[in-house]
Amino acid sequence: MLSNTIYTATLLNGIEQINKELLHLLRSSNEDVLHFRVTIRSWCIAQIAEHVLLSTNSVLKAISLNGNKAQRDSTEKIKELQNIFLDFTKKYDAPAFILPTKDIYSKAVLVNELETTFAALQQALYNVEFNELIDHPAFGNISKFEIAHFVWFHTQRHLRQMNERLAQYKQQHQPDTFIELFKTNISKRKDAAIIIEQLNAHYPLSKITIDLHDCDKILRIEGEQVQPMLITNVLHSFGYSGAVFT
Repeated sequence: MLSNTIYTATLLNGIEQINKELLHLLRSSNEDVLHFRVTIRSWCIAQIAEHVLLSTNSVLKAISLNGNKAQRDSTEKIKELQNIFLDFTKKYDAPAFILPTKDIYSKAVLVNELETTFAALQQALYNVEFNELIDHPAFGNISKFEIAHFVWFHTQRHLRQMNERLAQYKQQHQPDTFIELFKTNISKRKDAAIIIEQLNAHYPLSKITIDLHDCDKILRIEGEQVQPMLITNVLHSFGYSGAVFT
């Protein structure tokens, strides 16, 4: 069962947060971004995401196995795993059973599968016997506490890779830069953050800000050319109004 320690809480919160960040990147990226490759041999963002999905599913199966109570410190391999997977100067070949299986992906299907797997993992980790040892095809004899840390470090590693791929896409696909200003009546910081997130889903390559200190509560979009009606519709859906600032 769940150990009542600060280390376990840090682990569970860390996994939950990194999974949220990964899902946000996928949701806010369009199909072109998800399938962009730097070279013909490199993985696109969607393939990296499937790799994370397959790896996480493998861990889910592993921690559901009946294990043996550890006769050693069940945390002793954590530092080694951290040094391996958070050393971004080194590259590793993934085992065959977690290699990406496709070239073309459905964004909706991929996001849904990740949401389901991440939710199942979070639930499983709240009920797991962390001090048990299991045999894993990639790690051999490993504690469930250690393999849970692997999930955290592994997803961090590949989220960084996905963000690098996104930056490479932006560098190679520099669009004409447009700046559009909207006068709004947005009043709450929390609403402003949600509205920006919604607009980022439509304009992932743009920088979007809302100045709540300005008397006109200016919404500024810099990057892609926008559709003013779409912007005002998003504002209206949150109970606010807006118009192009002239």
